Amino acid sequence: MERRSAASPAGSRPLAQRRVLLADDSAYNRRAVAAYLREAGASVVEVDHGEAVLQALRAGPAFDVVLMDLNMPGRGGLDTSRAIRGSHEAWSATPIIALTAHSDTPAVQGAREAGMNGFLVKPVEGARLCEAVARLTAP
Repeated sequence: MERRSAASPAGSRPLAQRRVLLADDSAYNRRAVAAYLREAGASVVEVDHGEAVLQALRAGPAFDVVLMDLNMPGRGGLDTSRAIRGSHEAWSATPIIALTAHSDTPAVQGAREAGMNGFLVKPVEGARLCEAVARLTAP
């Protein structure tokens, strides 16, 4: 993940008050993404597979956005997104952003068809990540 200090002024916390659910089976990727989100002011809950995403959503409190890898063991990101959208729970409309190393047309189209609202390719630039989360969680 690349950092750009010009993305926000020193001391700026553009994601303050945002609750983010971050799912990736790579502990390294989770730590890197979570560190940037926390630096930007977000509260981050980290999980390592799709079933844990559903458990966290059910347990509450509500999340403002879900950031999810597409390829995780067990229930992957696409299947988890379809489960979220089809749940008819209060959290079924929570914005979902794909975080993946695959940027080909089938991956992007699959993410859209599964109900994901955004798509970021790893390694993601920190400022771009922050902008995507802020845009989807704006009041």
